[in-house]
Amino acid sequence: MENYNYGMHLTMMAHELAAILREEHLRPDGDFFHGVDVEAYAEKLLRESELLVHYREGKALGIAAFYCNDVETLCAFLSLLWVSPEARGSGIARELLDGIISVMEVKRFRYLKLEVLANNHRAINFYRRQGFEEIDSKMGNLIMGLVLP
Repeated sequence: MENYNYGMHLTMMAHELAAILREEHLRPDGDFFHGVDVEAYAEKLLRESELLVHYREGKALGIAAFYCNDVETLCAFLSLLWVSPEARGSGIARELLDGIISVMEVKRFRYLKLEVLANNHRAINFYRRQGFEEIDSKMGNLIMGLVLP
């Protein structure tokens, strides 16, 4: 994974992550999350999640944050999968998802869940193409899951 920095928890990264989340949230089509303190969310991700970051020429073009810590159910939870607008459609999201699955396999996790806004059709279609299925809904969001082979 030469384009990934895995598990980087640097002070600089906290500011970079928060800036990326703020910028995405403010985009006209970037209704990324509702009622979330972006700074607190970025800090929580850096403190508690596993991170995969796709860099190109020193710029973060993709970020995946996920929790792979429920050893009883062996279920991981994808909290964030973001690709910069200029890199969307380039395959980075698939590469990040492959990286998540690689970490899950090492940890012997078997199931990956996520929550996505029900009106985020681009993301929903991407997840469906990757094998995710809708398993539930709540408050305008879809819960999707993927069982690893």
